[in-house]
Amino acid sequence: MHQRHRLLLIALLLVGVLTSVVFAQGSALLNAYESLYYYSLRLDDRFPTISPLSTTVQELEKEIQSGLRPDEARVVLGMVYQVTGAWEQAIEFYQQAAANLPNNGSIAILIGDIHRHQGRWSDAEASYREALDVDSFARAYNGLGQISLSRSDYSAASEYFSSALDTAEEYLAARIGLGQALFYLGEDETAIETLEIAIGQDSRSIEANHYLALLYERQGETEKAAHAAQRAEELRNSH
Repeated sequence: MHQRHRLLLIALLLVGVLTSVVFAQGSALLNAYESLYYYSLRLDDRFPTISPLSTTVQELEKEIQSGLRPDEARVVLGMVYQVTGAWEQAIEFYQQAAANLPNNGSIAILIGDIHRHQGRWSDAEASYREALDVDSFARAYNGLGQISLSRSDYSAASEYFSSALDTAEEYLAARIGLGQALFYLGEDETAIETLEIAIGQDSRSIEANHYLALLYERQGETEKAAHAAQRAEELRNSH
């Protein structure tokens, strides 16, 4: 379900950007978006003979071969492979698109995200910095913050997450990351304030509830700590 939700987001975001062009063309790219949308609705569960994701890939490949927007198709195909776990194939298509779309920071971020999830910190860091050479992308700052957390470099993590929030103040992942970094830096009051705001954005965040429990406990607020810890455990069990 999580993968399908992400695929739906991809479809909606990219269709929003390209709708006017794609509908005018009636291209394979439009067919790919339609199939991706059907996949997000789980039509293949109800109709096993239908394979909308396979159709999506086929239509994207047609667009790459003979369409008017082959690089956009390469990016979308890379996204499909990325969220279905075929990371190396995703990187291959991203790199092909990037070669024809210089100074595209968004593609560099997508590549950075894959490297980060693979634990290839140096490669991920290089990709995020490449994106930041183009523009101040909140996702690039967040990626660098996550890498810094993994390296236990909490001061750097705090700075990167703060930069992400300066760019996009509602960025939940960056806010939770900042709360974590502040927890390890011993800045409890600011960490609590940060994570309480995160809970206001998403009360179902396991990490925000978990670190709030630790912070409340450290501050001697045992009732609040117990409540937050119980909430975090309930959320873990529901996943």
